[in-house]
Amino acid sequence: MRLRWFLAPLLVPMLMGCQTSLDWSLPNEPLKLDRGGQTCTISPSSRQFKDLSDWLAKNRSGWSSSPASYVPAVMVRGSNFSMNFVNSLVVVNYQRGQFTHEVSPSDYAFLTCSAGT
Repeated sequence: MRLRWFLAPLLVPMLMGCQTSLDWSLPNEPLKLDRGGQTCTISPSSRQFKDLSDWLAKNRSGWSSSPASYVPAVMVRGSNFSMNFVNSLVVVNYQRGQFTHEVSPSDYAFLTCSAGT
């Protein structure tokens, strides 16, 4: 019986998916957006850049490490990171590794090449 209580603190993080927080923000540089066969640039002074930065700030917690590969969908790339929005999931690759977070497609609907970029 004591063994079960001893193991409980070790098993809880595994059952919760080992979620972590990302202490990371967009670099102040032009970003590349690839969506639906279109490629464009997101300027640091644009509304899209601000909206994406705001989304990251609001979603610092709830990320999970992921070793899986994902088919590129809506891609945002900078010099040292990439973000891949795939349906209800966003995949971030940067210096600490690859992490995923649930996302509503409406949260990234603003990422279009026709938005004045």
